[in-house]
Amino acid sequence: MLISHRKNFIYTKTNKTGGTSVEAFFESYCMPEGQFTPSHGREETISEAGIIGFRGKGDGNSFEWRHHMPARQIREKIGADIWNSYFKFCVVRNPFDRAVSSFYFRCDAVKKKTYNDTHPEIFEQWLEENRLGGTARHFSIDGKMCLDFLIRYEHLHEDLETVCQRLDIPWDPEALPKYKSKSRPPEAKPHRLYTAKSRAIVEERLQEEIELLGYEFPEA
Repeated sequence: MLISHRKNFIYTKTNKTGGTSVEAFFESYCMPEGQFTPSHGREETISEAGIIGFRGKGDGNSFEWRHHMPARQIREKIGADIWNSYFKFCVVRNPFDRAVSSFYFRCDAVKKKTYNDTHPEIFEQWLEENRLGGTARHFSIDGKMCLDFLIRYEHLHEDLETVCQRLDIPWDPEALPKYKSKSRPPEAKPHRLYTAKSRAIVEERLQEEIELLGYEFPEA
């Protein structure tokens, strides 16, 4: 998560949406000018310029500020005045597609296979046996949207350009890092991977996220 006092914005970080890359793109504006160096990980950083939540191994619960903090918790810690006056945004993604990316990122059984096909039976079993965390807590409070803008993963660059224009930040697509982007094979599309059962699991577990964001199952 990011809070920039230099540019008056708050960024909440969701899971498997390209969130680390977007976070890294904007975090220089949460540090005093001249102190930023690119890094995949980041220690908790607090200064007069802003706040960068801990981004590293583990859940970061020992830190006051950490990545993937819920919006409600950020609001409580930063206070209503800053929360209400700063521009708030995050990245969201079709939950059915996000579940596939979580699967390939976290499932060791799949990583050991040659990626010459999709694995619907393993995906279904993984969904049955593992917790699939939702992202609604990062953009909603009490079931209501609490951010000013949602960057849609499906048109990431266009929406990032919109945010940069709003914040008076130069937009350079080449400056957007590509972290955690190699675990999923390109042929692993939702319409090839889902069974009726696995689709029902995602619909049930991520119902709030699906409804708030207005996504449907991608048929192709």
